[in-house]
Amino acid sequence: MLLFFVLSIIMSLTSISEKLIIPITIVITFLSVFIGGFNYSKFKGKKGIIYGGLLGISYIFLIYIISSIINSDFRLGLNSIIMIVVSIFGSAIGGITGVNIS
Repeated sequence: MLLFFVLSIIMSLTSISEKLIIPITIVITFLSVFIGGFNYSKFKGKKGIIYGGLLGISYIFLIYIISSIINSDFRLGLNSIIMIVVSIFGSAIGGITGVNIS
C-alpha cells in the first residue's frame, strides 16, 4: 500500500505518462506479493511455493472483487489476467525464496 501511495503522490505532482501507470502497477504488485510470499513462507518454514502461491491467489482475488465492485464491472481483460499471473508467480517465487533463506 505504501508503494501505491507513493505512486499516487508522484502522479499528482508530476506529469507522468498514463502509459506508465499499468507497468508501474504491475511492478508494485509483483514486489508486494513477493515480499508477502517471502515473509509468509519464511514463517511457515516449508512448502514455500504452495503457501506463497495461495497468498498470491488470495491477494489477487480480494483485489479483483474490490475493484469489480467499485467499477461495477466483473470482466477479465488482458490487464486482469496479467495481474493474476504476476500475483501468483511473484508470491510463489517469494515463497520459494523465503523457505530457502530460513
